[in-house]
Amino acid sequence: MIFDTVPACGDRRAADTGKVAWKYQRADGNPLLSFVPHAVAWRQGLLLLTEPQPGGRLQALDADGRPQWQQPLDDGPGRDVAADDDLVVAGTAAALHCFDTRTGWPRWRFAHDEAPGTAWVRPLLLPDLVVGAAYRLSGRVGGGHTSLVVGLDRADGRELWRSRTEEHGTRLAGDADLVLVATTEGRLAAHDPATGALRWERRFPPGPTMAGAELSVPVLTGDRVWVGCGNGHVYGLDRATGEQVSSWQLPLPPTALALDAGVLFVGTHDGGLAAHRTDGHEIWWRHTPMGSVAGLTVAGDTLFASAGRHVATFDPATGDGPRGLRRRIN
Repeated sequence: MIFDTVPACGDRRAADTGKVAWKYQRADGNPLLSFVPHAVAWRQGLLLLTEPQPGGRLQALDADGRPQWQQPLDDGPGRDVAADDDLVVAGTAAALHCFDTRTGWPRWRFAHDEAPGTAWVRPLLLPDLVVGAAYRLSGRVGGGHTSLVVGLDRADGRELWRSRTEEHGTRLAGDADLVLVATTEGRLAAHDPATGALRWERRFPPGPTMAGAELSVPVLTGDRVWVGCGNGHVYGLDRATGEQVSSWQLPLPPTALALDAGVLFVGTHDGGLAAHRTDGHEIWWRHTPMGSVAGLTVAGDTLFASAGRHVATFDPATGDGPRGLRRRIN
């Protein structure tokens, strides 16, 4: 199944045809809403949505679109959320809110001490830790941005450590052994999950296009870290040291990565899709009319790609597609 969002409602579509199975709309049926709810996670048989307008809510729907529980996010619009089988963590402009995934029961709330307007990006949930990242505009002398990264105790939300970078666009990835913080300005930092101590960092040069040195969300596998850069390269780094092990260049700047069965799938600006072995050998490359690829995932024999208002499916072995699903969100 695929879950989609359009202004004021969310819908469920069959993964093979894109046919609407059901559509859920806000109880007030407000047709003037211009905010788009985020279909953020499918856990414990629940679809979790936030409402980004002021006074919004975190909602849980079952597979048939029936509401199961909801919680108010009363200190600002709902933003990105992350969930696993036990916890769902939603961010607002002021705080991170943690709830029980199954019941919606509140667990804890963490309020940062940054200036008003700071926004939380998608949290990272680890076995003993929740990592949150927030950024704000004009946070340094001469303007620009700052990003705050905090490690919180998973059980009670206590702050265990924090780190700061004078860069924007923080993206998080990691596991129980490593937390990665990537920025849109070409910095990739690796932190110890227990203490937040910096283990290593890499800075990548910008390219000639508007993408500059913007980094994708990193991908971890075995002893490697993979990241795409706006300069057109995909980099493979040693997980322990951050030293560059391999790199290769694509025709367009990479924006999204996914790893499956030893194959690295890459989405790019302007609709490029590629599959490479981890030594950089190209398996296939194709250009699509989708626009810049925002996300990739592989499920069975299907590669899903999202770009702008489209979701499309492709054959991961050959790149053939779209294969029957091409959804434009009006």
